[in-house]
Amino acid sequence: MFLTIFIFSLGFILLGIALVLLRLLNLLSGICLALGAPLFWIGALFVSQEPMGNVVTEIGATLFGLGLILLGKQLLSNFNATESALP
Repeated sequence: MFLTIFIFSLGFILLGIALVLLRLLNLLSGICLALGAPLFWIGALFVSQEPMGNVVTEIGATLFGLGLILLGKQLLSNFNATESALP
């Protein structure tokens, strides 16, 4: 289970870093994805027994969700702009 969570987070960290470095899409979405995914699982696995564990998990989940929302919004707006430019 730990390996799957690690691979999941690593994938979104790399996606977030790529979005930031390439500046293809919203910069904030890349930052949120790169920070949110690892914070979410670190909070859930390692600090969930401590008082701050739920806070770390919730911050990670919020950042991750916000990153996905911003990424989806940007992709949809690019799709709509491309679609309207077609003859």
